[in-house]
Amino acid sequence: RGVKRPEVQTQGGRTACAFSGGVDSFYTALKLREQGKLHEVLFMAGFDMPLHLEASIGELTHSYSELMRQRGVEFTAGATNIRAFVNGVDWTNAHGPALAASALFFKNTWAQFFVPSSYRAGAYPAWGTHPELDPLLSSEGFEFEHHGADLNRVGKLQVIAQHPESYDRLRVCWIQNIGLKNCGSCEKCVRTMAALSILGKLSRYTTFVSPSLLRPRIRRLTQRTYQGRLFSRELIHEAIKRRHIGVALDLGYSLAKRHVKRTLGLR
Repeated sequence: RGVKRPEVQTQGGRTACAFSGGVDSFYTALKLREQGKLHEVLFMAGFDMPLHLEASIGELTHSYSELMRQRGVEFTAGATNIRAFVNGVDWTNAHGPALAASALFFKNTWAQFFVPSSYRAGAYPAWGTHPELDPLLSSEGFEFEHHGADLNRVGKLQVIAQHPESYDRLRVCWIQNIGLKNCGSCEKCVRTMAALSILGKLSRYTTFVSPSLLRPRIRRLTQRTYQGRLFSRELIHEAIKRRHIGVALDLGYSLAKRHVKRTLGLR
């Protein structure tokens, strides 16, 4: 039996969204700002970026607060140690309620909070945020809304790349203490660079340590997670559509390599 979505009476209050500087949140913030629907963003250290990366957190906070000031959007930064209490739970499932709990601290100020989508509608695995799940966290006076599930990552990057303010601020790499820089070697970096490459926009982004996408990096992707394989299949489709056959072949090779290793019982 389905769960009924709460009836929300927001009375035209302030709206906010989560913002980390990654693809999903950058897209959501830009679109909501264009539509005049965004008053504030919430940046939380301790979700994807560990709290001990203090130098990086400081650099991100300074850069993103200045960006939002220029756009007339209020920037709120916070920190949480919640991950220390959910070590026994898969964070991919726990992050949604944790994000909602952070937003509810502002229930007397905000009326609506937008959660950036992680996937395109219809492609969601078991995940802590979802187009059908997030609105169920709403109350009579505070609305949660899932945003951006109409596009995949390539579609979002196509929109983001139209905004020069993202060229020195897009951040997808979260585990190294390198501030606004992206290592250019981890799977998230390589997939993002591949997407920007097939869009013809990679050279504009100064946040990647290595400005060029080397095909061997794509071929070395381990594809160990369902999410990574899903994104790679989307990238293959987008690369073929845009006639970047080399990128499509390299991604296909990495997926096939993973399948063969699994079949043979190799790690």
